[in-house]
Amino acid sequence: MVAMTYYDLAAALETRQTLEQGLVLTKQAVDAATSLLSTGKGSQAEVLRAGLEQEEWNLKLLANASETDQKRAALAYAIGRTEVSTLTDPVLPSSLPPMIDLDAGLALAENALTPQVKIALAQSQAAEFELRRAKLEYWPDIKLELAYGIRGALNGTGADPHTGEPISQSLKQDNMVTFEVSAPVPLFSRGNQQAKINEARAMNRSRQSEQIESVLNLQQELRFVHAEFTETINQSEVNSRVLQQGEAAWRSALVDYQAGIYPYMGLSEARMILVMAQIESVMYRAKAWATYQQWQSLLGNYTVDATEQ
Repeated sequence: MVAMTYYDLAAALETRQTLEQGLVLTKQAVDAATSLLSTGKGSQAEVLRAGLEQEEWNLKLLANASETDQKRAALAYAIGRTEVSTLTDPVLPSSLPPMIDLDAGLALAENALTPQVKIALAQSQAAEFELRRAKLEYWPDIKLELAYGIRGALNGTGADPHTGEPISQSLKQDNMVTFEVSAPVPLFSRGNQQAKINEARAMNRSRQSEQIESVLNLQQELRFVHAEFTETINQSEVNSRVLQQGEAAWRSALVDYQAGIYPYMGLSEARMILVMAQIESVMYRAKAWATYQQWQSLLGNYTVDATEQ
């Protein structure tokens, strides 16, 4: 699905920005540990641990760069590009998508206003027309013919029987009107034609069932997508609260650690909680937008920016 690939790449690009911000926090932890060591309040072990965490963060950035390249190649493949360099990097919206209306979507499916249901309806109508044609073929075609003929006089020559002298003769003919009605009646094909009618009737019933099934399947898909979208929105709201608390916890932990009243392990944990909450915020927004576009595509609205780039 193009939308999913599109937002996967957008999320990977924004995740890199989050990881770079996390690297800044890690450097702040290194500076704080070094400062405490210089004042005699810290330990060399804390400085070494902070430096190790900084290197681990650099590895995360390298892993993200590789993942981004893979997702960019996947998007190029999804939209038929041979050159990855021609792609414009997508930007993940900073806000969540608008809420979707399940009842309105189900109504669209019920009223055959979506592509899948329209196809099934057209096939059902075609089967109905085929049944009508088969019924009409059961009866022979009646042929009507009307002809009007204009006939001229018959001219001829002969001899007078008495005198033997040549004479000319002319016989006038009336015009002629003919009317003909004909109907070919096959003697042995009635049974075969009845079989064709039965076949067309069965096909018509099958298409009608497929149309109903198409509506039910689409409505089921809409319900699944709506449930996934709602879950993602709820998770994002919880994550938003965690993110606010994480930012406050990091600032407090950094100040307390610099004052020598908070352990480094607590500072490291506060930093990790904050960065993970930031990454999850990106993931939830990307998933929400991808699910929103999936909903729109089910309803026949194809407006993903990736298809235009």
